[in-house]
Amino acid sequence: PYLQTADDRDYTFISPEWPVSADYVRRAHAARLDVAPFTLNRRADVRAARSAGVDALITDDPLMAARALGLRPPRSFSATAFIRGSRLIATGDLLTPRGVSARQGCRGTVTMRVMAGDRPARSVSGRLNRNCEFLFGTRRPPARLGRPSVTIRFNGNRRLLPRLVGPKRARLAPPSFRP
Repeated sequence: PYLQTADDRDYTFISPEWPVSADYVRRAHAARLDVAPFTLNRRADVRAARSAGVDALITDDPLMAARALGLRPPRSFSATAFIRGSRLIATGDLLTPRGVSARQGCRGTVTMRVMAGDRPARSVSGRLNRNCEFLFGTRRPPARLGRPSVTIRFNGNRRLLPRLVGPKRARLAPPSFRP
């Protein structure tokens, strides 16, 4: 009856209490509903939910859940932002964990959130290249607002957990690289 009610009311997802069966998930998907059960706080439950085909899950321990799904944190994520003329540039790189190749781990997006003063100015995304590096930019907020504050986030992918760097004031010159 809950699936029928959700379908009748044009819900896009349902969040039943765990456990749910693969058959329940299949019927929800047939009704064009995403399934996000709650609250999975054991590794075995997270793995069972993946086997059942759920679209998301609710947990009190996201790191445990991510590791149960095989995700690992990057060894490092370095990022910086600098001002070049009228552009605000984000650059950096990611180092995959041991055992995760660049081909597997260097996929995904990086988001730069720009604050001008105490207000959000904009958010812009770029992609990691196959060397796990990124370089992208956006218009600089007006100079009268001072140097913008920037937060740069690796959004994660099928192998790696997200990482965040910032907030930091954008530098006025590009970083110097040493060979």
